[in-house]
Amino acid sequence: MENLSIKILDALFDLCDGENYVILDQEDILASYPEAQLNADELAEILESLTVEGFIDLKYADNTEYCVAMRTKGRTLIKQSREKLQHILQENADVIEGESVTSSETSDAPSAQSAPAKKPQRPRRPVISSSDSYPDSSSERYAPVSPHTEKASSRLEEYKPHETEEELEKKEKARNTRAFLAALLGALAGSLIMDLIFLVIILVKLGG
Repeated sequence: MENLSIKILDALFDLCDGENYVILDQEDILASYPEAQLNADELAEILESLTVEGFIDLKYADNTEYCVAMRTKGRTLIKQSREKLQHILQENADVIEGESVTSSETSDAPSAQSAPAKKPQRPRRPVISSSDSYPDSSSERYAPVSPHTEKASSRLEEYKPHETEEELEKKEKARNTRAFLAALLGALAGSLIMDLIFLVIILVKLGG
């Protein structure tokens, strides 16, 4: 269906009284869609095409007026087209409104760069105060230690090795034993390989 035929059908939807027959003047139809710039023959051809397709019923026509009625098929098409157009316009209006609200909120919000950046503060070290003479245990005064420092110190103490001389001697003996066994296994492996080589040579000679 051509776009021009749809425009004429839309104009007839407003000019007709429901699905009743009405007599419409040619000028009235053309005035509803002036940008089409149709002549009488072109308008009559479009009306006949709409009648064949079942959108309208053209009862009679002469050079100046038409007796026409809208069919249910034609009315349904125009209603659906107008509802779809209204839905699209509403969606576009909502999108434009949402963008305007977002832009206004962005302009009202303070800039992140304008806020002064806070300078990071250095952790305060423990301060030890004492008299000019050599401090004894009673004269020493320490600043309070943070809980994070105490926790780190306790973790370091957990991972400190506590090995006695006896444990060190056991480890040394274990290392020596492993070295001796490794050397012994190496010697046995070498001897076994040599024996296998001699055995192969003897078998080759017997076979020859």
